[in-house]
Amino acid sequence: MPKKQAPSDVSYHKDLLGLKKRPALLESLFLDPKNPRFKTPASIAESRYEEQPVQERALAELKSIGIDDLLASIRSYGFVPSDPLVVRPLGEKKHVVVEGNRRVATLKTLMKGHQDGTSPLPEYIVKSITQLEVLVYDGDDPNIAWILQGLRHMTGIKEWQPLQQAEFLAKVEAELRGQKGKKHPAPGLPTIAKRAGVPVAKASRLLNAYYALEQALEDEDYGDASDLRDSFAIFTEGVFRKTSLYQDWLGWNEESRKFARPANLKKLLSWTLKPDTGEDIKIVRAVDVRDVLSELVLNPTLLARFENGSINIDQARVELANQSTKAAPNVPGLKEQLLQTRTFIDTLPLPAIDREGSAADFSKLLSALKESVEAQLKFLTKT
Repeated sequence: MPKKQAPSDVSYHKDLLGLKKRPALLESLFLDPKNPRFKTPASIAESRYEEQPVQERALAELKSIGIDDLLASIRSYGFVPSDPLVVRPLGEKKHVVVEGNRRVATLKTLMKGHQDGTSPLPEYIVKSITQLEVLVYDGDDPNIAWILQGLRHMTGIKEWQPLQQAEFLAKVEAELRGQKGKKHPAPGLPTIAKRAGVPVAKASRLLNAYYALEQALEDEDYGDASDLRDSFAIFTEGVFRKTSLYQDWLGWNEESRKFARPANLKKLLSWTLKPDTGEDIKIVRAVDVRDVLSELVLNPTLLARFENGSINIDQARVELANQSTKAAPNVPGLKEQLLQTRTFIDTLPLPAIDREGSAADFSKLLSALKESVEAQLKFLTKT
């Protein structure tokens, strides 16, 4: 039997554009126990999705992710279907939620409180909760939940954390290969980025960080560290922001997607994870990896002093700054920092910042930055 090929971009987009709107009752919708957002998605047959323990576990997972914001809003105003739920068939007149599990979990929680009398709701709220309109996906892509949730959360509503974004990109890459496994040719980054709806540079950094974390998880000394996955930013915002780190010091290999210098990776992990001895972490912030460690690895003398504990990361920063004032400016390095600054500004999640009520603060910071840039341009124009 021939191997099943990954869907082409044409059929992929046709499937998404062909979603059919249908009426649905809340009681006919079932949470997805294999929701990509779960830390440990269930590994069960679809025939068991309707079982009460399975649904209760999925509901508990979603509550742990957080539904309080939705509970308050829907309890006050009802469920406004401005952003339709996406479902796929699960038997006769039943559907499993593909995109919108957090909202459906909220609706089911509100209805339970209404039915058991602990939190009664007005009739018009009950109607908005129980009589819904959904978009039905009739395609056969097994990764549709990843695709739809990724398109929604990579850059939009309830933006995913970097590790979730990276896991989504890895899933997209595997789906584009047609089957799992790194032995098969990987699709180009532009294709992956386009499918996920993110810039190529961001897709590259997140994917590299994802596979770097996989390598770290295999380390015999630090792979079991409880805070390793929580330290994902060390790779995304630290290591893979500087070529002196991921290429020169760690020896990143694009083909194998591994660091060729595992001894240096072990050092990095020992400095950024909490030691079993109870001592302080040597490098807490990803920005220190990016700005200080990236310079330390180019300075063997200072690096040796940092390794033996003669200086800490803050003292290393000061010594590097003192040395840089005595030396000629690193013009290529300065250019790289400016490019990184522009990329950072271009990719600010402005809608999310606005929703968090921080628009005014960011506006002031960007205005101050604009003034600094204009002053520098004025000087360069004169010279």
